[in-house]
Amino acid sequence: PVWESPFGPGRPGWHIECSAMIEETLGLPIDIHGGGNDLIFPHHENEMAQGICADHAPAYANYWMHNGFLNFGAEKMSKSLGNVVLVHDLVTRVSGEAIRWALLSAHYRQPLAWTDEGLDQATKALDRLYGALRRTADIETIHVGPSAAFLEALEDDLNTPRAFKELHALAGQLAIASGAQKAALKGELIASAHLIGFLGADPESWFQGAADPALRHRIEELVAERVAARSAKNYVKADDLRRTLKSDWVEVMDSSSGSTWRSITSESEVSANAEIAFSKFGTVIKEPRVGNARPDFIVETDDSTMIVEVKLTLKDFKRTIDQLISYSRNLKPGLNPDVRLVVAVPSFAMGFEEGKPAVPAENTELPVDIVVFDGNGEVVSNLSRRA
Repeated sequence: PVWESPFGPGRPGWHIECSAMIEETLGLPIDIHGGGNDLIFPHHENEMAQGICADHAPAYANYWMHNGFLNFGAEKMSKSLGNVVLVHDLVTRVSGEAIRWALLSAHYRQPLAWTDEGLDQATKALDRLYGALRRTADIETIHVGPSAAFLEALEDDLNTPRAFKELHALAGQLAIASGAQKAALKGELIASAHLIGFLGADPESWFQGAADPALRHRIEELVAERVAARSAKNYVKADDLRRTLKSDWVEVMDSSSGSTWRSITSESEVSANAEIAFSKFGTVIKEPRVGNARPDFIVETDDSTMIVEVKLTLKDFKRTIDQLISYSRNLKPGLNPDVRLVVAVPSFAMGFEEGKPAVPAENTELPVDIVVFDGNGEVVSNLSRRA
């Protein structure tokens, strides 16, 4: 559309559009104005100049909040580079709290490098906090507000890295406190974490995942059997039981107060086991580039090239296959021409029943293999779906 003006037909520019919308719908001054660092000049400076000059307002916004770029490793995250990560894909592989922690790990005004290592560090940080709650499960919480130091960090221009440090300090104090002080510190930790969306899960559920009651009962029996073997100094049996548990993606954690367990579901641990499993087929090429995209890894065998995507569930299976096919079309010359497309799925993955993948009927003829592997890096089954 165009509008008539004394200067002829025209359209409003980018800067005046925002000034007009703000004046029409909100009025000046607005409370908070946000945007990326790249919008400070010229966009926001032009907005402010136009708005203040037109209205003679004392201020355009009370607070300006400019965020840094979200980078994929060393590159800016961009659709054109094919390195965009979607949240609804991430939540099938890692908890929403871990994603939130990773995003808030840098100050909002600073750039943030998005990496799998960062997600793993976020999960481990939350493990420490949930571990503090797990170890004090028998302590009744005194319901208090967030700690003063934690609030002071947030009031310092939303200094989330400093706030995270205060959460860990509270967990450390909780570990050595006693009596009413311990109950109060537990309450402060929970209230502080809840304020920014953390520690919302039950600690046992956090560590043990979505194990159904039958599986949980079996794991508890194996853990108890292992504790008995260790007490009897039968370390060979104890090690065998640890390997058995790990094949079911369970890690046993020993301490002076006993043995507990957690489900192994972090992406780095699963990917590491996938690489172990596939190294038995051929040479694993880590962090490959296929065109502008990155599959999880490539395996070169004597007679084929396998392009591998590791998935913790079979959600969005069709999209995964389309992505693999896209990778294969961008293979660099020199790789083996017999290309196999592989979805590597851990044995705990949702969508499997009695060893068979829940694949939609319309996808059964797609040229893809599904390889299932366990927590010890052993291949459980290779369920071919090749046409």
